[in-house]
Amino acid sequence: MTGVLIDALDSRTAAAGALVKHRTELLRVGADRLALAAHWCDLHPAVDRHGRRAGADGTPLVEEFAAEELGCLLQVHMYAAHNLMSDAVNLRHRHPLLWERLQAGEVLDWVAVKAARLVAAADLSLEQARWVDEVTTEYVVTLPTGRY
Repeated sequence: MTGVLIDALDSRTAAAGALVKHRTELLRVGADRLALAAHWCDLHPAVDRHGRRAGADGTPLVEEFAAEELGCLLQVHMYAAHNLMSDAVNLRHRHPLLWERLQAGEVLDWVAVKAARLVAAADLSLEQARWVDEVTTEYVVTLPTGRY
């Protein structure tokens, strides 16, 4: 069962409107999920420098068991929770332009995450990641998702 009454969409225009509405909601939910995960990191700072780096270079240290706690709340494995936290802070701290576009509803969360993960996997420093953010964000936002 879906939240949309499919039978009530009796025209192409109505169906198109429902699809556009869902895409807008999808953009918002994805951005909110990452913003909440970044905020979770803010609420769990490492005490006396004991903890784990939440993401790549330039991201904050968080309490050792922050991901495990978040995993319990979201009913996902602690590694999935850690990845969510890492993706969120990597975007917010290392890709501020992309983060801004994500929060404005201009880019899908998985597209932004994929870009941030590629940069983190290349082991780029904070400065290098921000340079990549500067030169690629306008293109990441405009490329069709089939290009990723």
